[in-house]
Amino acid sequence: MILNLHGRSPLCIIAAFALSSCGGDETPAPPPVAAAPTPTPPPTPTPTGSQSTFTLLEDIQYGQGTTEAGSVDLLLDIYQPEATCTAPRPTIFYVHGGGFILGDKQDSLVAAIAPRVTAAGFNFVSINYRLAGDNPVLSPAFAEVGQAYIDDGTIAPDAPLYVPIMASFEDGVTALNWMEDNAAQYCFDISRLGYWGSSAGTFVTLQIAYALDQFDIERPEPRFVNAWWGVLLRDADLEAGEAPFLILHGEQDPVVPYRDSEELAARAEDVGVPYAFYTLLGAGHGFDTGNEAQTLAGIELSVRFAVDHLTDATPTYGRFDVP
Repeated sequence: MILNLHGRSPLCIIAAFALSSCGGDETPAPPPVAAAPTPTPPPTPTPTGSQSTFTLLEDIQYGQGTTEAGSVDLLLDIYQPEATCTAPRPTIFYVHGGGFILGDKQDSLVAAIAPRVTAAGFNFVSINYRLAGDNPVLSPAFAEVGQAYIDDGTIAPDAPLYVPIMASFEDGVTALNWMEDNAAQYCFDISRLGYWGSSAGTFVTLQIAYALDQFDIERPEPRFVNAWWGVLLRDADLEAGEAPFLILHGEQDPVVPYRDSEELAARAEDVGVPYAFYTLLGAGHGFDTGNEAQTLAGIELSVRFAVDHLTDATPTYGRFDVP
């Protein structure tokens, strides 16, 4: 996949994560690259515990991000079960959406997900990262990553938002390494870590999980990745033995083409990486249809996928439709 794709400008494709479609082709995605199996009813979500109260540690600085004007503090929030920590807890690392233009670590999706995660006895970490308006400046290591994407044709050299995108990868890695360094203080079990992203946030978490090892970028390994409406820039970066993932994607998404998820699933089949693929029937980008039952099912199925991977239960893999 190249950032200047499907006949639309890269700015439209990426900024539309936040601002809805800015025109262009809004037709449903073409048939998948590989024949899909007969649709199977989605498994009934298993309740993951009632939404409990939790302890919220806000605005913890995990680093500083360089900008054209100097630097900005990089902040995260930690949602913890109220119970006293007696042993390191499984932990989920979350990156919000917003098209690399806007968004916040306390968005409405976090409000829906975090209480379910803490009810399962896990920590939930949500980060802010440098956005386009911060005018970020890349470190040499991530400037090199970006140049490699340009050199191999993955990203057009004049792609809008190129620098903020690379900065978001850098900040995500900084946050994960901070979590590893401070695991004892905050009761993180880094050996039981999951990545979760939404839209642009999935763009970030997928590259960190599957692509940055190609550039010798160190970060703690995930046990799973929850990918909501996002893209892996180069599907070939997904390799055998890497973490299983869950896809949640609207079949009529006008922003991130549904076929991109089809291609990622096809790559997973080729290399033997387990996955669960939930198609949101009739949905576009995000939970935008007003279908409350579908929204709730998508959240609960994703939480269950996380719980199963972080507790050594038996995860559900396969292709499912969510009506």
